[in-house]
Amino acid sequence: MTDPHKKPPKDMHGSYWQSRFKGLLHIGAGNRLAASVIAGLLIGFGLDKWLDTAPIFMMAIGALGLIGGIRNARNSLLTEGGEQKQDSDRS
Repeated sequence: MTDPHKKPPKDMHGSYWQSRFKGLLHIGAGNRLAASVIAGLLIGFGLDKWLDTAPIFMMAIGALGLIGGIRNARNSLLTEGGEQKQDSDRS
């Protein structure tokens, strides 16, 4: 049986926690993507109901939510230790 109070070796300690936190970062990126898409669809649905139009706004604002969600997820995955890497397409 393993001892719960036994700590991993010092050389493995940092890599173990880094891998655990990296997994949490991926979960957060997926949540941001999903939240952006759902928010865009709900705002578009509300506008379509209010203006009594076809689902044009829902599709357009949902697409904007998807684009924004992908961008937010990408940016959150590129951050390391609170510092954000500069995009290669920006000068």
